[in-house]
Amino acid sequence: MYLPDDYQPLGPQVPGAPGIWINGGGNSGDWSDKWEIKRVFMRIQTGPARWMYQGQYKIKRVRSMTKEEWARQKPAVRNKWAKEICRKGWGAGMLIDIYVRREHPGEILTDEQYDKIEDRKLYLSVGHQEVAMALTNGEETMSLYTMKEKAQRLREAKGQRGPEGKV
Repeated sequence: MYLPDDYQPLGPQVPGAPGIWINGGGNSGDWSDKWEIKRVFMRIQTGPARWMYQGQYKIKRVRSMTKEEWARQKPAVRNKWAKEICRKGWGAGMLIDIYVRREHPGEILTDEQYDKIEDRKLYLSVGHQEVAMALTNGEETMSLYTMKEKAQRLREAKGQRGPEGKV
């Protein structure tokens, strides 16, 4: 699992440290049951990119980010997410939701109508400004996952303290 620092600012900053993974699909369900342990790398430099191995992490969904927490993220992080949600395939679910609210306000759509929007890729008309506004208003959310490194989890199970006196 490679975490770019420009949109994963809460990821582990040093090997073995805990972190938070932000997932751009707050309403898309829990991914933690699909993963056992993930090897995690954080980007520490761009152009050319350099990555640092942080350890083997267990990832567990805790909740969705509130709109207040979203507002506290740096503007560059918020802008990066809004643009990437529009650009990457994994953002389709959020784009469809925004499209439906814009084009069919207050309506309850059938599965066939959702399929038509998805099949025809009508959601691609949603721009990053609309995504940014939906996240800012709390209409869409980002999922938050805790990240605990294997050695950290072993120390906790034994009640031992880590290098900085932390369990």
